[in-house]
Amino acid sequence: MGMGVVADHLDEMPIWSAACLLVGGLVAFALIGPPLVRRLVGLDRLAVNNEVAGYKFAGLGAVYAAAIGWQPANGREEVILGAILGQLDALTEARRERLGLAAGVVPELVWSALVIGAVLTIAFTFFFAAESLAAQMLMSGMLALTLALSLLVVI
Repeated sequence: MGMGVVADHLDEMPIWSAACLLVGGLVAFALIGPPLVRRLVGLDRLAVNNEVAGYKFAGLGAVYAAAIGWQPANGREEVILGAILGQLDALTEARRERLGLAAGVVPELVWSALVIGAVLTIAFTFFFAAESLAAQMLMSGMLALTLALSLLVVI
């Protein structure tokens, strides 16, 4: 059974049923994973991953902060910012047009990529070692909820 078939079934269900199934399934996965991985791998081995991931997230955060905090300092930079925003508007308009033409059809390959990406992102959180398992489960659950709600918007 491909992702397209699953998406079709979710699309045919009442929205509350689809929401419960999608959100409940991903959140349950996120809550079951950390204790299982911790039991199989051990907290000490997982703690090694925290430092590596911390550097990666810090780097990504710095790039994001620089991107949102940049203000044009002179006329040349204002022209560049205007051109960037103009291109962004054109891309957004083209996307809206494509979405309108698609009439709600999401290809099976796209569904597969979205669902696999969500599952892998949630599974990624299993390999960190918060001292409090409850806190780690809560964070994994919140991430799963966010991803599930995002997928629900696509249905």
